[in-house]
Amino acid sequence: NSRAELAAEMIMGRLMSAHAATDRLREDLGRAEHILSAMEQQNRIDPLTHLLSRRGLDLALNEHFQQWVRFGWPMAVLFCDIDHFKIVNDTYGHQGGDEALQLVAERVVDVLRDGDVVGRYGGDEIVIILPAVSSEQAAVVAGRMVEAFDGEALHFRNGSEHRQTLSI
Repeated sequence: NSRAELAAEMIMGRLMSAHAATDRLREDLGRAEHILSAMEQQNRIDPLTHLLSRRGLDLALNEHFQQWVRFGWPMAVLFCDIDHFKIVNDTYGHQGGDEALQLVAERVVDVLRDGDVVGRYGGDEIVIILPAVSSEQAAVVAGRMVEAFDGEALHFRNGSEHRQTLSI
């Protein structure tokens, strides 16, 4: 009996160790999945403007295109260019240019609906995906966007102002 009890105790100890190791592996896997998710999110978001990055835009555009193909849902895409952006960098420096990009991004998002997709395509280019929007409706949105920039200057933190226009 003592040999059987000793063997049972050893088996029980190994089982408990295996369960503890499995729990540790599950915790490590959970942490790794969390880190991977955060890294994927960082890869999809432009760190300066907090809009989608080019990669995030590509993924969103592909998703909306697939919905158009599968269900026939309309969509429109607006390609926006911040006019004469080199002048902003030359006048206010690169920090001022960065701030201008942030202010433009905020204004663009303010004009759009929830559910519209906005991303920074390049240095001074922004792409807007308008789900469930016809070309006529997209023209109205583009007009509102242009008006939003024609109407009011960008206000920098240092108190200076800059009139900015947008081509769509």
